[in-house]
Amino acid sequence: MYEQEALGVILKDDDARSKPCGVFGSLGWSGEAIDEIEQRLKDGGFSFAFPTIRCTFKASPSFVL
Repeated sequence: MYEQEALGVILKDDDARSKPCGVFGSLGWSGEAIDEIEQRLKDGGFSFAFPTIRCTFKASPSFVL
């Protein structure tokens, strides 16, 4: 819910459109959130500084925080 509110604030900010943006994320399932954010920004008239970055994360037993 908070992510949608934050994105809504950005989409409503006319000054934000004058700055390039970028979308990136780590995904473990479908990755649809990354695609949705990218499309909403495109529909809002934002320019992109770089192509969307998608990283697939797979946890393993050797993964240590």
